[in-house]
Amino acid sequence: MKRYALIKNGVITEGPIFLPKNWENISGLDLLDDNQLKALGWLPWRFVEINAEIITGTIVEIYDTEIVETQTGRNRTDEDIQESLINLRKNMSVTPLQIRRALRKKDLLNDIMTYINSSSEEIIEAWEYAIQIDRMNPLIIEASNILGISDDTLDDIFVLASKL
Repeated sequence: MKRYALIKNGVITEGPIFLPKNWENISGLDLLDDNQLKALGWLPWRFVEINAEIITGTIVEIYDTEIVETQTGRNRTDEDIQESLINLRKNMSVTPLQIRRALRKKDLLNDIMTYINSSSEEIIEAWEYAIQIDRMNPLIIEASNILGISDDTLDDIFVLASKL
C-alpha cells in the first residue's frame, strides 16, 4: 500500500500517510488514480533505503510525479568502532563467581590469585567482598597490565564470564 503526501505551493503540508477515504469534502480519495490525485496535490511517497552501517538522516525531494525520501548514511569509522568498544566495556559487569569460573577456564585463576594475595589489603578485600566485577574497574585494568593480559583477552574473559 502506497503512502502519499499533500503538496501546496511546493511544500509538503500533510504526509506521508496512507490516503484517507475522505478529504476536504471529497469522498473516495483512496479510490482515485495517481493522475487524479496529482491534480488535487497528492503525490506518491517513495522511501529509498541505502546500505550503510550508520544511518545519519534522510533527504526529501519533491518531483513532478512523486516525492522521494532517501536515507543518508556512512560506514563506521575507526573512531566509531573504538567508541562502541569503550561503551561495551563500560557495560561489562559480572559476578565474582562468573569471573572466577571464566578465569579458571582460561587457566588464569592461579595467576590472578597469586597477584591478589601478594597485593595490598585493599585489593584483597576488593576481590573477596565484591558483589560485582566491572570490566573498567581500575583494579582490573591494573592487574591485567601487570599480568600481561591484553584488552582483547580481558574482553574475552568477561564475555565468557557473562555466559557462565
